[in-house]
Amino acid sequence: MSRHMIGSRHNLRRCSMCALFDCLTTMLNSSYLLPCQQCNITNSFPCWSAGFAYLSHPKALCEEGLFRVSGRKLEIDRYHNLFESKQPVDLGKCLEPETIAGLLKYEIRSRQLPLDVTHAKALVLANKSTASDDDYDALQAYIRTSLSPLRLSILRSLCELFGSIIQNADKNKMSLQALSIAVGPTFLPEVGIDDCYQLMRKLLLPELWTAI
Repeated sequence: MSRHMIGSRHNLRRCSMCALFDCLTTMLNSSYLLPCQQCNITNSFPCWSAGFAYLSHPKALCEEGLFRVSGRKLEIDRYHNLFESKQPVDLGKCLEPETIAGLLKYEIRSRQLPLDVTHAKALVLANKSTASDDDYDALQAYIRTSLSPLRLSILRSLCELFGSIIQNADKNKMSLQALSIAVGPTFLPEVGIDDCYQLMRKLLLPELWTAI
């Protein structure tokens, strides 16, 4: 299963810190990442792009318990406030990947991005309607037609990050099951653990994203 996850060698362009940061910088400068009227939110995407890039560094990906071990709350709050006030932040000075992971979890939960309760539950239903593990047409259709560009971009990037984490499970001890428990309820609000696992199992397949 793991060899098919997003972030594996055949998807090398997304695997390094520099490549992912370049990708997210491009997304940040794109017009569709302006404040989204459909979501009724303002966009503080530098937090997301810097966090994705930092956690995609090979050293961070090997950190045991990434997304399971809690970061320091004072540091998470400090970084959050710096991003909110639009002040420059150098995450390179933070030597604790768990703090950056905690910051991303905080942003996912507080902003309900990329998925709010309605979208999360709709994706669960779409996944349950599929006939087999190789069938993800309903998921593709919902993601393609129902998510705003902002939500779609963050969802894709998060899935790539999660896939990279799982590819390093022998070092960070974060299998798909462990990750679905550690971050699933935040990533998929008000969704049960088993449904989180089943849905994340599909969302981390690169084949799912080829037609989106």
